[in-house]
Amino acid sequence: MLLLVALFGVSMWSGNVSTVGAADGVTYTLPYLHTSSDTSANGSRAVYCILSNMSSDNATVSFQQRTNASTSGLTPAAAAGSYTLVPGTSPMITISSTSVAVGTSSITSVTSDGNYGGYLILAGPSTSGATPISCETVGMACFQGATNPKRNLVGYQCRQSITGTGVSANGTVGGATDVYTY
Repeated sequence: MLLLVALFGVSMWSGNVSTVGAADGVTYTLPYLHTSSDTSANGSRAVYCILSNMSSDNATVSFQQRTNASTSGLTPAAAAGSYTLVPGTSPMITISSTSVAVGTSSITSVTSDGNYGGYLILAGPSTSGATPISCETVGMACFQGATNPKRNLVGYQCRQSITGTGVSANGTVGGATDVYTY
């Protein structure tokens, strides 16, 4: 059980665990991704995430870059591209250089190579009678590099809507939220 807690989350900030209502919304915040295409120093700097849909509802997956290494900052664009995550699947997300792909499907490219952060946004239709998407039902684990074993990626968060207002195009989860830190 302790291993399960270590793998899937170290803390939960909200006291209540609940599922998401109509127009389900889940956003994973990845504050620091170091994915430079320069592989001379550390081998591959790609980040690999496994996203497991244990709900019984589809989820649309998109990525929005929110920060970059530039001192002038970044004006975030709307989340681009999407992938349909069907129930019972666990595709690998590859974030490498300026590309973000789910399986073999590219869902977006980012504006800068190297250091950046962003939102992995999941939106579900909340089909009647389905187990909706939530941080509990769509889990994610991330690893970085080409070493064996790969290095665990820590410091990311999962936010879910608990009022049924869903997730906006810029990754903001509507209404009250539960926040999980990994």
